[in-house]
This record gives sequence, structure tokens and C-alpha cells, in this order.
Amino acid sequence: MSEILRVIDLKFEYSNGFSLIIENFSVEEGDFVGLIGPNGAGKTTFLKIILGLLKPLKGKIELFGKDLKRMKRKEIARKITMVSQEFLPIYDFKVKDIILTSRIPHRGMFDTENERDLEIMRERLKMVGLEDFEERRYWSLSGGERRRALIAKALAQETDIIVLDELTAHLDPKHILEIAEVLKKLAENGKTVISAFHNINIASRICNRLVALKNGRIIASGRPEEIIKTDVLEKLYGIRLKVLREIPPQVLF
Repeated sequence: MSEILRVIDLKFEYSNGFSLIIENFSVEEGDFVGLIGPNGAGKTTFLKIILGLLKPLKGKIELFGKDLKRMKRKEIARKITMVSQEFLPIYDFKVKDIILTSRIPHRGMFDTENERDLEIMRERLKMVGLEDFEERRYWSLSGGERRRALIAKALAQETDIIVLDELTAHLDPKHILEIAEVLKKLAENGKTVISAFHNINIASRICNRLVALKNGRIIASGRPEEIIKTDVLEKLYGIRLKVLREIPPQVLF
């Protein structure tokens, strides 16, 4: 598979003193990359930098061989999209209208949606189990339903890379597994997925690569069986735990 994202000598700092330093990070087409680590490790910050939402002090980000700083927002939006942990629209839009905003990068800002846009919207809602929700108001949905609608929105954008800030946020166990399998199949068919995870057992189950972040630094990166080890995870989280040697490996705290 070809390399589609590379981060080189990246440095970012917040005013509170937290710094994120990534010397080298790359992603290939079809990768499902899971970012794991404790709260405050820099996972969300790193994802926002990859999307160009935060500007680093130094370093270079290449998206499909192009310098991210030289790309226009519409061009970036055709290549990569993000599902944030929260989406708080001021107006209570219908679910279908929120999904259809993801089609704007593929047409003009003021052009109306076409039949293909509507078809894609309905297909993506079906993929996340919300096929009967297109006329529902966004704020009438439960937290889990809203999360699934936002994942459908990202899928409808038809980008090469999907980024999720905590894939499992607000989802019950049933829908975690269903959405995880949808994304895993997309990755197997060439879509690239990058997600932050608090649930390392889910990450181990569906990702082909894990990246461990602590204090703004990558301390380990590799296949799940290389990262889900007692010594690596105890260093990462600072607690004693036990790894069950299953396929994929699972962790008991």
C-alpha cells in the first residue's frame, strides 16, 4: 500500500506548557491506526494538527505527497474528515441536512444537493443503523444516535481518510461493535482510518496498528500484538495490569 500521510519533526505547544513532539509518523492506504494513551497525552491535539485545525510551531505534514500548509480547505476536505467527540449545532437541523453538509466539498457552496447526494446520505445512514432517522431532529436523538449520525456524515463525505476523536464515545457495546466492524471493512477495502481510543481492547481488536502516546510523545508503535504487552502498557498508563494472550490480545485492569 502507498503512503498517504506523513508527519516530520512536528512540534506544537499550548500556553499551559504542554508540548506535542512527533519526530516521524506515517500512515499507508488501508491502515486502521489506533491512538492510545492516558487523558492529556495529546491524542486529540495530534488529530487536529493532522487535519490542519491547529498550526504547529515547526514541522511538516504531507497529505498525499502535498504540504498541508499549501492545500486549500476544500481540497483537504475531499481527502480527510474528522468525527469530533462533540458536535453542538445552534439550530436543530434534521439528520439528513447535517449529513448532506458533508457533500459540500464535492459541489459548490450554494449548489443544491442532487439525487446522488441523497442516495449517498441514505446509504450511509443505513450503514450505521439510522436508516429511519433522516427526518428526525438532531437534538431529539440520544447521545449514541447523534454519534452514529456524525459517523454517517463522515462516511458521506467520501474522503480517503477518516479521523475519529474517540470512536467509542457515547456508544453502547452493541453499536461500538457494529460501527467498529463497518470501519474495519472500509479499511480492508482501502479506506484509511485513524482514531483515538480509550478502550484499548476494542482498539486491539479492530486496528492493524497502534500508536501509544504519553506526555505528547510517541513511546511505542506497531502491530497490536507488539503494543498490547504488560511492560508497554504499564509504562503508558502507570498502573499494573494483565494481558490475556488471545487473538487479539485483551487487557484486564
